[in-house]
Amino acid sequence: MVYYFMRTRVKICLLNDLRKDVVQNIQDEQEKSKLRYDKKRKPHVKYAEGEYVSIKRTGPSDISQKMEKKFIGPYLVKEVFDNDRYVIPDIPKYHMKQKPYQSVLPPERLKPWKAYEEETTSEESDDDEFHDNHESLDDQQPGCIEAMQS
Repeated sequence: MVYYFMRTRVKICLLNDLRKDVVQNIQDEQEKSKLRYDKKRKPHVKYAEGEYVSIKRTGPSDISQKMEKKFIGPYLVKEVFDNDRYVIPDIPKYHMKQKPYQSVLPPERLKPWKAYEEETTSEESDDDEFHDNHESLDDQQPGCIEAMQS
């Protein structure tokens, strides 16, 4: 009987050691997984009250999303909550809809609003380039142009 008791006690000790090893292995794998996950993550942009943002379009709609803009806006950050949540209402007199928009959104669905600036290229510079390119062709092959004109 003593022998049986000793065998059981040894099994219990081995079982406790195995459990400790399993717990340690799980913790190690969780740390590795977190490092892998965090490697490709970037920190969220913090927005302040009064900043303009764009909202990522989500959800189904009746029309194809292929040609739709991915972000809509501008919208104004009205209030900042804990855990990076933002109250985003319509800008008064800008979004003219029957039902005003107001929502609490996470930073994953927001990006800073950037007003697109028009390029400052004038038509004159494009015309000058066009004439410069054709004058250089005229100088290279004068006989072809004379033949075409006559």
